[in-house]
Amino acid sequence: MNLQNAAARAHTTIRLAGQSKQLANLYSLEHYSVPPFVTAALSEMEESNYPYKFLVLTGPSGVGKSHTIADMVDNCIGGIDWRLVKRVTTRPRRSSETNDELIFITNEEFRQLEVENGLLYCKTYGGNSAMYGTPTSHLLDAISKSTPQTVLIITGTIALTQILPNCACVYLVPPSVCELRKRIAAAAKPGAHGLISYDIQEMYALLSFVPDSTYAESHQISIICNDTDKESDCIRKIVDTVVNGQRTMEIPKLLLRELMNLCQTRNLNQGANTAPGT
Repeated sequence: MNLQNAAARAHTTIRLAGQSKQLANLYSLEHYSVPPFVTAALSEMEESNYPYKFLVLTGPSGVGKSHTIADMVDNCIGGIDWRLVKRVTTRPRRSSETNDELIFITNEEFRQLEVENGLLYCKTYGGNSAMYGTPTSHLLDAISKSTPQTVLIITGTIALTQILPNCACVYLVPPSVCELRKRIAAAAKPGAHGLISYDIQEMYALLSFVPDSTYAESHQISIICNDTDKESDCIRKIVDTVVNGQRTMEIPKLLLRELMNLCQTRNLNQGANTAPGT
């Protein structure tokens, strides 16, 4: 199968249909309510030294978001004062995790935040039905401590570009589905087999439309391959996105081929349970 032709056909189908359900899900928020005091805080932020004040970093589970963020924050990569806005989640803590990126709360505590309108957004991800969200208090605290040299990092969903002004979005992809399975297996993540099917569908929904790079550009998305052999190159491209407004469209051919094979054969569940490396 010709990959470009297949992707072009998928792209044409979406243009005719208006918007696919999978793609619409990428941009949908189950809870989308920005209180006036948050809007005011966003509008009163100091001028930034960079084209973008916010970086939304997203991508499939196991692609390396946490490791990338830690490197950027700890080493002030690019001379930027990177600061992470922590999320909350109801999923269980993994053995290797601390509270550096996520704060783990109960379902009851999460629902209370929703009732109090204390979440900028919330979203449930497939597979484990765990809820994730960014508390408005965390965002306001990060804004209050920021300087013109600060770029605030929020992990989560592409849909955050609907809410945050002056925002760049980077979607990290693995070199291949096979490599993603290996990373998940190495991290021994509970519930990962349920998530990988969801992540495959999400990646396919987004990447099917990229030879038409104007699609991603119009939604302020850079797509960057996070290859463990080239981690510094990946981070450099993220910095280029924020500092120079440079859009990167980096889609490994092997990844696109695997996604197309899995999605077109409707074999996602079997693919999720395939042993890593097969």
